[in-house]
Formats: sequence, C-alpha cells, structure tokens
Amino acid sequence: AFQQGMDRRRLYTVAERFTARWRPDIALSGAEHLAAALDQGNGALLWFDGFTHSTLVAKRALHQAGYAMHYLSSHHHGGSASAFGRALLNPVYVAAELAYLRERIVLDDTNQVACTRRMWTILRENGIVGVTNTTSANMRFVEAPFGPSARLTMSTTVLALAIQTGAPILPVATIETKPLQNYSVIIGPALRADRSLDRERAATEIAAGYARWLLPVVKAHPEQWSGWKSKRMLVVTDPVRVRTVATKSS
Repeated sequence: AFQQGMDRRRLYTVAERFTARWRPDIALSGAEHLAAALDQGNGALLWFDGFTHSTLVAKRALHQAGYAMHYLSSHHHGGSASAFGRALLNPVYVAAELAYLRERIVLDDTNQVACTRRMWTILRENGIVGVTNTTSANMRFVEAPFGPSARLTMSTTVLALAIQTGAPILPVATIETKPLQNYSVIIGPALRADRSLDRERAATEIAAGYARWLLPVVKAHPEQWSGWKSKRMLVVTDPVRVRTVATKSS
C-alpha cells in the first residue's frame, strides 16, 4: 500500500507540473492554530511528518489558504539520489512545489548555520517556516516515546530554534482519503514548552507532545507513513508490536 501511494505521488507531481487538469479536493483543518500562532508575533514552525502525500499536497493546501511559507529543503530533495535523477527527475518535483512556496531554503552539508540563521530571521519577522521530520547523519536528535514499543527521533535544531525564538511548533499531517482525488491536511495545536524549564528539558517536552499528537494519526493511516522505513527515525523497542501496526491495512 505504501509503494502504491508513492507511485500515485509521482503521477500527481507530473500532473501538477505539466497540466492544469489535476484539481484535487484538499481539506485543510486546524488553520486556526496557525492563525493564532501568527497573532502572537513570533512566527510559526510547521513540522511536517513523513506522510506519503505531504510533500506537495500540504504546500498546495497552505498556499490556497493564503499562507506564504518558507520551506527548509535538502539539496538532493526529489526522491532520487542518482546523478541522473538529481539532474532530470528531482527538478520536476522541486518546480512543482516552488509554485506554492515563498522561498525554498536549500540545506546541504556545508551551510547548516546559514540556513538556521535564515529561519531565525523569518521567524523574527513573524513568518512561517516549514520543516520535515527527517534524519541525516549530520543532525543531533532527541527521542520521544512513541507508544509502548518505540521512540520517535526528532531534530534538536528545530526544537532549539522554537525555544530560542518563542515560535511555536505546529505538527502537520497529510492524509489521502480517496486516491488522486481527496486529501486532508491537518494542522495540530501549537506545541510550546514551560518557560521555567531549561533548554534540554524544554526540547524533550515539545518532542513528547509532538509524538503524542502524531501517534493516533499514524495508527489510523500506517500505510501512508514513511517512518517505518527509517531505523533512525523510529527506534524500535518491541519489534512485534510495531510490525503489527505497520502492516495494518486501511
């Protein structure tokens, strides 16, 4: 089911790029959480988790709702790591997404500090920064309980940015409800830590809140979540229980 979803994502990305006929029905819920966060003046960090259809559909939903988002993106974003794919395939994905972004902040192995500073500036200007909950060898992480049998890995960079700027983190999930036709983009309530906590404990508290919000969404749509594929993102403590959830059909 997951691979079929990935195949559909490739189809609608091409349709988005080369034809105006693809007009899916995208329901955006929780936009009031984003509006409330911006009303406080510290910007907002939208943290998108690895659902199959988040890459393009969520950006389109926010753009259609009138929100201008700056998105942190890897320099090899697009799905292909080969030289051929980076040259010819990945640009198709990137071009489709750029239509719905104010800015793509391109992260590579040499400019992490510059990207963090750019995100800081955007948040200080009460802007919206989008990031994806993903992993790479150059990141530092914190782990949060993810049900009784696993722990979810999250980047400390994003957590630290939220704590330092006062910008809340809002979790975002994107669910396909009818293949190629209907989608739901869900923005969760703002996550903030108690100001009395030190930075390490504050980061742990935000990460735990994020994991609590995400878990029921993953349980309801396990075939659309990519976390099962990454041993760095999902640290399994009870493989039998996790395997049961991951193979559930919807």
